[in-house]
Amino acid sequence: CPYDTEVAGRALSAPGLLNDWLFQPNLMATVKRLLRRNIDVIKSSPLNYDIDAIMKASRMSEIDDLVTARTYGHKDCWAYYRAASSVEYVEKIRKPFLAINAEDDPVTPISGVPKDKFANNPCTALALVKHGGHIGFFTGVMSPKIWYLDPVAEFVSAVLDKPALITMQFGLLGGMVDLTETRLATPQTAADFSFPIATPYAIQVEFMQRLFETLERGEFGIFESPTGTGKSLSIICGSLTWLTHHHARAPATIDKDDDRPVWVRDYERKQRESSVNPDAVAREKYENWAKSVRRKESAEQRERKQNARRVGAVRAKASKRGSEQSPHNSDDEVVAEYHSGEETKGDGEYSESVRKLLHARSQNRVYEDSDIDSDEDTDQNAEPEEPSISKIFYASRTHSQLQQFISEIKRTKFGHATPCVTLGSRVQLCTNDEVRTGCASAVLNERCLEMQQNGGSKRCGHLPVQRTPMLDLKDHMQTRAMDIEDLVVQARKLSVCAYYGARASVQQAHVVALPYNMLLSRSAREALG
Repeated sequence: CPYDTEVAGRALSAPGLLNDWLFQPNLMATVKRLLRRNIDVIKSSPLNYDIDAIMKASRMSEIDDLVTARTYGHKDCWAYYRAASSVEYVEKIRKPFLAINAEDDPVTPISGVPKDKFANNPCTALALVKHGGHIGFFTGVMSPKIWYLDPVAEFVSAVLDKPALITMQFGLLGGMVDLTETRLATPQTAADFSFPIATPYAIQVEFMQRLFETLERGEFGIFESPTGTGKSLSIICGSLTWLTHHHARAPATIDKDDDRPVWVRDYERKQRESSVNPDAVAREKYENWAKSVRRKESAEQRERKQNARRVGAVRAKASKRGSEQSPHNSDDEVVAEYHSGEETKGDGEYSESVRKLLHARSQNRVYEDSDIDSDEDTDQNAEPEEPSISKIFYASRTHSQLQQFISEIKRTKFGHATPCVTLGSRVQLCTNDEVRTGCASAVLNERCLEMQQNGGSKRCGHLPVQRTPMLDLKDHMQTRAMDIEDLVVQARKLSVCAYYGARASVQQAHVVALPYNMLLSRSAREALG
């Protein structure tokens, strides 16, 4: 599939020997055969396709213009090609990805290969060859063989077949960067693990060491310890010590005498230069967006207060004048007074938000904060995807056990600096007392979803239109370990929803405590990202 379908489409549509005599005739013959087979369906379509023009088409771009683009609601074939391109997704790849392309490919021209995006993504490798045409990866004349299988095998071997290699951002046992030189040394004492008890049991120290080593090697581990030996503290100190060291890990290096292909070593170099966390750029982008949102909403709030004072002063003045002239007064008089020649020199003196407020008042309509800039939400202001970091998931059967686990974290030094999120249901986390009072779990879920779809005064007040309150809650959750009760208390102070606040904080949390059912349910995992 071409990376840039528009570039590929224009290349195929250009006049030339290959296009005129090979590609287009064969493509059109196949497509028209399918169209004839389904002609009755096409004729019955409410889109009123031009059958004559379709059958006379000589280029694939004409078919896409007459059929495909109209079917999917695009302006023309070029708009359809742009929407169908995969080029914008290359930088979002987070799994090992190998791309092979020939520079003389007539269908996917080299100009449409996003070499810069491949170069900047540590999870991708681009192998370019001089010749090969379109998927013509053959070698030999008398008995040609497919050669691309060899580099694919080398790539897969480099990713999966080396147990001494591990790349945490892939989530795989194996990887492309040799971390042998930067393998974390196993702590030896309880103090190295920040264990809160000065003289722990020997089994606790051994437990933490084995847990640390298991996490470092990316292996599965099954641990047991006798009752009364402090398993929770051992799990907390062992895993969070490893996580702290892992986040501070230095970039790996690559052996200069490596005899593997250049493109494989280049792939590893990109990973090394990106450090352990490949999402640093995405994180900076998200933080800049959050700062921008706070500044904008703070300015809007100040403007609304100023507007309210202005309107209040005008209403008071109009009321005073009305009491002198007539016993009746109305919002129309307020608006008229606000726009009178005595107060203004024209609407240009007032911001768009003020004029919207006045217009709403003149029509006796409730003024919504969301009216401001409602038509100005563009992709530039859209919330970017927040990158995730390596984290520890702790699952248990009951919420009381999760609460006990968070209490144990608070006993250690990690409790004051470890972002910790506890996930639960709406029953535990809903902060809207009007909704939760007397509601069963199923009814509460339906009521919550219903209020999200409503606008105006019917919308849940704990899901504000502005983003700043939710960002403030996330900031509080990034500073310390919070159990469900702590989260609900803090959410109530900020008048936001603890249920959605907890889910919004998962990406940057170091520890996520959750019930087993959330961890084992595929739909629940996907909902949490």
